[in-house]
Amino acid sequence: RKLKTWSYEQIQEEIIRKLLHLNLSNQLTDWYDVLFKSHFYYPDVDRYHIDIYSTPFDRKKGMQVYESKTPRIKMLIIRLENLNKLEKEIGCFLGIQNFELCNNNIAAHKWYKKLYQKFKKTYEPTQQELDHIYNSKFMNYFYGSDYKIPM
Repeated sequence: RKLKTWSYEQIQEEIIRKLLHLNLSNQLTDWYDVLFKSHFYYPDVDRYHIDIYSTPFDRKKGMQVYESKTPRIKMLIIRLENLNKLEKEIGCFLGIQNFELCNNNIAAHKWYKKLYQKFKKTYEPTQQELDHIYNSKFMNYFYGSDYKIPM
């Protein structure tokens, strides 16, 4: 709530500071290895039941289903920018007929919409940030080494 009392410049400075830290660390690009993968490691057999990097990601479709050797674990990973095009596939994965996505968390409908729009128009990550992200294992896996994010 204190953001509502800050000036736009204060908010922008704080967001840029946090983005710089996140973009230059491995926190975002190593999310799978650090946070997610640990849930699928079983020390008694010294292996991972799901290791996404052992299966190619379908870059054209923007999604991939991963299954463990045991039938109880199945995971769907979707690139966010492909989400709205994959309703049918999501419904199939979940076993829900006539599945429809609901867009409820839209910045354009929030109290900060003007700030968000202004920030999007003016923010430019540094070349160092972009290089760090583009050269990560994460980007290479989901997009390929020659991909550049459209600005």
